[in-house]
Amino acid sequence: MQQAQTAYQKQQWDEAERFALNAQRLAPQSAEVFSYLARIAQQKKQYANAESLARRGLSYAQTTAQKKVFWNTILQSAQQLKNQKTVAEASKQLQSL
Repeated sequence: MQQAQTAYQKQQWDEAERFALNAQRLAPQSAEVFSYLARIAQQKKQYANAESLARRGLSYAQTTAQKKVFWNTILQSAQQLKNQKTVAEASKQLQSL
């Protein structure tokens, strides 16, 4: 995961994605890995994929902070996709956290 974080910080999206996917194979239920994959997809303007990854990551999120990161990713992706229903859902979830 360290390599994915480093590549992400350098804005090397394809490289970060490759490292994160490798990390996912080792830890398929890691919320942190899904968080990185979702944010990388967002940076690559793959908003539907980012939302999907964030939703999958939510099922593994154990802390409020992790849940907020995922719901923010869902919110931002929905805004880019102009999906008002999902924007409303994410906003409501963020307010409840």
